[in-house]
Amino acid sequence: MLKIMEINPEAHAEMKVANTNYSVSIIFSCIGGFMVGYQLGTSVGGGEPDWTLAVVGVGLPGVSIPSGTSYTKHKKNAA
Repeated sequence: MLKIMEINPEAHAEMKVANTNYSVSIIFSCIGGFMVGYQLGTSVGGGEPDWTLAVVGVGLPGVSIPSGTSYTKHKKNAA
């Protein structure tokens, strides 16, 4: 996709920003999901979960929402 956009440097630059925002969004969402899921799995398995990590994990997707919104905005601008 980016190779085609190299014809238009402005669209190419905008799409690169969009892809960076997408990557940040996915990374924070996955880490947050893992933190919550691991603590829930520990609880179900009979262990002693660290609920502080679960609360932090719930907050991480909150960080990814602005990145996801920014991704959509930059993607539309590139198109």
